[in-house]
Amino acid sequence: MSKCAGCNKELTFVSVLSAMNPYSLKCGGCDERIKAKPAVVTILVVLIVAVSLAILALPFPGASTSKIVALLVLGAVFEFGFYLALKKGFIGSNLVP
Repeated sequence: MSKCAGCNKELTFVSVLSAMNPYSLKCGGCDERIKAKPAVVTILVVLIVAVSLAILALPFPGASTSKIVALLVLGAVFEFGFYLALKKGFIGSNLVP
């Protein structure tokens, strides 16, 4: 499990979920910034935008409501996946093991 270099607190899902910038997350225990590798995060952002646009282009029954629900589920899955990848060290960052 990865921990903050400043306060030794483990990364939490709330820290990832509340971050406005996926490249730089604020630690939940101190003012330290958790910085993820820009190349990997850029690929993930492009991937989520592409999948989101594909969902918007598909014909869904119930049109707008179904698309909104699908985008919310997609966002939650990507956020949780990003959190797990950071925590397990699959995405390089300044977190310490």
